Amino acid sequence: MMAAVIMSIGFSVDIPAHIAFHYYRTGVTTSNENTTVKARLKHTLAAVVIQAGVSTCLCVSSLLMVPIYMGEVFVKTMFLCIILGLIHGLFIMPAIFNLYQKFRNNCFRRRRREKEMKNVTLKGVTFFEDLENPKRTNVVAPA
Repeated sequence: MMAAVIMSIGFSVDIPAHIAFHYYRTGVTTSNENTTVKARLKHTLAAVVIQAGVSTCLCVSSLLMVPIYMGEVFVKTMFLCIILGLIHGLFIMPAIFNLYQKFRNNCFRRRRREKEMKNVTLKGVTFFEDLENPKRTNVVAPA
């Protein structure tokens, strides 16, 4: 029974960890910084994850050939764990990634605008150089 619990803990983390790793890796390896969440998830999900779940279920189901109660418990535990991991990896994590990306874009868009406004130049004269101390700007009064 303890072996089933230990294996189920390992498999419950396995599928979501692989999805998160490959999602991160597609963002690092692409040269375009504005890669959308859908484009990144397209490379990390669906077919490969389902194949992994099905192959694991097939391998574990071979334990049902031997009439041992422990084998039954182990197979049931693994099936439940794999199904929950697949649901989590195929539906919940992409939704979280999508929400995180929208939140991050909104936060950093404001910061980019503030940085752009901070260094507005006109003919070599910098305006708004020090937003915290507006009296110290390099504005030259017209003569």
